[in-house]
Order: sequence, then structure tokens, then C-alpha cells
Amino acid sequence: MMIGRCLSLRLPFFGCSVVFHLAALIKFFSVKVGGLKNVLEALKQSDTMEKHIYMSSIFALGPTNGDIADENQVHHEKNFCTGYEKSKVVADKIAVQAPSEGVSIVLLLSWGSLPAWQGHRRNRCCTGVGRTL
Repeated sequence: MMIGRCLSLRLPFFGCSVVFHLAALIKFFSVKVGGLKNVLEALKQSDTMEKHIYMSSIFALGPTNGDIADENQVHHEKNFCTGYEKSKVVADKIAVQAPSEGVSIVLLLSWGSLPAWQGHRRNRCCTGVGRTL
């Protein structure tokens, strides 16, 4: 499926009630922003879709200045450390608007996978914040 083209998303979404949108290529705006727009457009055209689970990154929250971030923090947008950070902020603003356009969405902001060692076995855990919009 090509996230870069809305038409290619309609068939895979046909008959689905939930879509998990979890990862993207590292092409910042064309995939992260354009791809999200295409997914949302395909979801709006679906008769069966009930929820969109969208995994983003805590980079969309911006700097915390040493404080603990939660789902209420908003990026100040004064400056961006990377193109990745800017693309996540732009995409998340689009995601936050989705409910006003008829798409039910759960926005998850992950810190990423962190290794945790238990004896010789390696486990992974994720940390982050989330909100239902």
C-alpha cells in the first residue's frame, strides 16, 4: 500500500473498523504529513471505519525544559532542532483537527523503544503519552 496516494489506501481499508497507523519512512513531509492527510482522507470515505490509532512521537510536544510532559503540552513552534521534529508537529496539528472532519482518532506520542535487560533475556518497553481526540 502506498501511503503517498489516497486512492491506494481505499481498498486495504475496505471493511475495516480500526486502522493502526504506526510507522513511516523517514521522508519527513511527503510521508509524515502528506501520508497522514491521505490516510485521513481515505478514512473519511470509509463507511465502516470507527477509529484511527495514530502513533506519533513526543518530538511533536517540543522541549520540556526539564518538566514532565503530558497530553496537554503543545509545541511552542519557535524553533525546531530537526526536520523530523517539524514534520511531527505539522502532522500532529492535522491529527488534532481530524475529529472536526469526522474521523475518530487516538493520538499516541511515543518516546520509542527502550531496551530493558532481565538476566540474559532482552525485553523492550515503550514510554509516551496519548490522548483520544
